[in-house]
Amino acid sequence: MWLHIHLTAFILIFVAILVKLFNQDKEMKTLFMVIRVVYLVLIATGIRLALYTFDSQAVLTTVKILLGLSTIAVCEMAFGKKGTKMMKNLLVGLLVVTAIVGLVLAGGRPFIS
Repeated sequence: MWLHIHLTAFILIFVAILVKLFNQDKEMKTLFMVIRVVYLVLIATGIRLALYTFDSQAVLTTVKILLGLSTIAVCEMAFGKKGTKMMKNLLVGLLVVTAIVGLVLAGGRPFIS
């Protein structure tokens, strides 16, 4: 259950970030609030999943935690007033790498049974 909530929240935040990156409108306060609420869901479910996987894969779990937190930090910086194109490209790259590491850590579930 926690994995499905985490995956759904990640997909939601991925889509919301892409919408924000491709939209030229600077005032999207509602979208920012949605993204920040989804951060909380991702952090809460991520902690629960990390407790489950840390015993068997401590290094990969630590890498995933660091990638997740750095993705949140870069997201906030990219959406700030001084967010550059390089920062936005870094954000998309971090999102993809975090998703790949998360799928490896989950053993491909729920996509591969």
